[in-house]
Amino acid sequence: MLALFFYIYYYMKKTNLFEELSRMRQLAGLINESYVDAHTGMMLKLDGNIKNQVKSIQVPEEPTGNKMTNLPDDMLHVTLTSIKGFKPYKEQFSNFVPKTPVPEVRLGKGKFVYRENGDSEEKVQVWFDLDGVLADMQKALDVNSELQRLRGDLDNFINSTFPSYKGLSDDQIKLKFKSELELDPNNLGLKQLKRIFRDYNNYVFVIAGKHGFYANLELMPGAQELVKKAYEITGVKPNVLSSPAGDENDPTNPSVIEKRQWVKENFGTMINHVEITTDKARVAKGKKDILIDDRTKYVDVFINAGGSAILFTDYVSVIKELEQLYANLIKKVTYVVSIENQEEVKNFVDSVYKEVGLENPEPDRFFHITIANNKEGNTFKSIGDVTKADFS
Repeated sequence: MLALFFYIYYYMKKTNLFEELSRMRQLAGLINESYVDAHTGMMLKLDGNIKNQVKSIQVPEEPTGNKMTNLPDDMLHVTLTSIKGFKPYKEQFSNFVPKTPVPEVRLGKGKFVYRENGDSEEKVQVWFDLDGVLADMQKALDVNSELQRLRGDLDNFINSTFPSYKGLSDDQIKLKFKSELELDPNNLGLKQLKRIFRDYNNYVFVIAGKHGFYANLELMPGAQELVKKAYEITGVKPNVLSSPAGDENDPTNPSVIEKRQWVKENFGTMINHVEITTDKARVAKGKKDILIDDRTKYVDVFINAGGSAILFTDYVSVIKELEQLYANLIKKVTYVVSIENQEEVKNFVDSVYKEVGLENPEPDRFFHITIANNKEGNTFKSIGDVTKADFS
């Protein structure tokens, strides 16, 4: 079963279809025929067998890695003629039973349809971590003999007692012994590993919190090129998002003061804004906020908060990943299924418009059903201008 909805929309109110047409004709001197034609629309809302057929369609994996989300069941429909900007599911519209029987649509083939610059008013904002991405913090730490002694103690203990920890990052080491201690809280070896790791990690913050540490950091290889490329790719100046050593709200904290100054001296106007906080998730307003960070801890937090993130390895790899991610974010992707009996549906639409005394405003419309999109299944962000050429 397919339910037909014929709606007429104008800026004052919506009433019964035939009453509305009569009123418009009475106001012929004020509202011309082109206005009337341009403000009509018609759709088939799917139900019964055809709806079950559509729901059973398995959307394939999108080739460029976009996550596709199916539209809600109650939003499945075939637009026969449309009004730009009019959202019939959000506004009232008139039910209409035509004399011409509603055809049973037959499903054709499915295909991904692409449009560039979808939602282009939403800009993509890149956020760069500082330590280990733009600034070579590790090089500055490596010259401290006491820190190297503590690191040697940690590495030696891992090699001799916990070989499964070899090659893990500091964040991964911490997560691993934390989860294992939850399962075996009395394990003396894990407790000792935790103490050794804590001594090493705490001393890193002692060094990083001293005056002059951040002021004298060297640039990471390719750092300035990376910032330039981020701007070229997105058209928006990047921001810096960095965690401080110590209290971020302390106005005398040297790590906060020196990080800001370091960015200004090394990047000048290339960077738009510097945010110093341990709560990196707070700037993740959506997928178009992209964090580039060398720590999996912050990458995971940012993604879980709704943002996008790239784990930094080297600047060449990050540029490639950023280009791909940006292309996916600004690209509007919709998976649609064509209607096989196009001519039969077109004849039906023409007959309905003829019945109410109007011209079909979209005689060349290509009929299709939208199944899924890369906009989290938001019906109103699907590609609407699908044409026969998209299926060629």
